[in-house]
Amino acid sequence: MAIPTRTIGPLHLEDLEPHRFEDMVRQLIYDFRDWRALEATGRSGSDDGFDARGFEIVVGAEEPEDPEEGESASREATSTANGDRVWLVQCKREKRISPKQLVGYLRSIPESERPELYGIIFVGACDFSKMARDAFRNTIRELGFTEGYLWGKGEVEDMLLQPKND
Repeated sequence: MAIPTRTIGPLHLEDLEPHRFEDMVRQLIYDFRDWRALEATGRSGSDDGFDARGFEIVVGAEEPEDPEEGESASREATSTANGDRVWLVQCKREKRISPKQLVGYLRSIPESERPELYGIIFVGACDFSKMARDAFRNTIRELGFTEGYLWGKGEVEDMLLQPKND
């Protein structure tokens, strides 16, 4: 008697509507860190390169005191004042991204935004070569990011097929 197996063909991530791809990525990163907020900034169109922006809660960070009030400032007043780490999430739904294109996307992050950013998650609907991954690591270091993650089609499919994401 033959034992049935489960075969899953490649997922066509590049065929998703752009906002649906961004939504899927955002849903996958909800448990990546302990987020105070995960904003869908890419839906408005003028996103400064941010398809999503996350504010990671940093354990042990003290809330600053508001000198005017003499008590803890509101967490919503400014997200970085309470020690949150700001993350940029950039999604590209392209069939191929060369190392040169990838570096170009990273360098297009507005310089005015870079000092506030702790990390970046760059997600593509394609596979990335070793050269692209090396260029990514070198460029994020050069741009001053503390952490950076490059997720290609393989990493996204791995996450989608985990039992927790059924």
